[in-house]
Amino acid sequence: MSPPARRFRRALAALGALVSLAVAFPAAAPAAAPRRAAPAPARPDAALYTEAQAAESRLRASPRRSAKRAEWEAVVLRYRKVVARYPRSGYSDNALLASGN
Repeated sequence: MSPPARRFRRALAALGALVSLAVAFPAAAPAAAPRRAAPAPARPDAALYTEAQAAESRLRASPRRSAKRAEWEAVVLRYRKVVARYPRSGYSDNALLASGN
């Protein structure tokens, strides 16, 4: 066998080894920092009630918005959503009281 043929076979064998290693151990592509979603609340009724409370707090903090009836109705609807979705929840009675206030 001629020397160029030997070099070709060695190169081909090395390439085959590299391909088999690449298939066996794929390189991890540099990944962007993983996105961390907000942890899911353990109790969805608590999350809805907390969101309604936060909306009420934001409304009370804004004198301009708190003068509008539609803004208050939106907050009341948030509290009523808690009652509608989770009628047996302990938060339902608190939501009813808050919506009445």
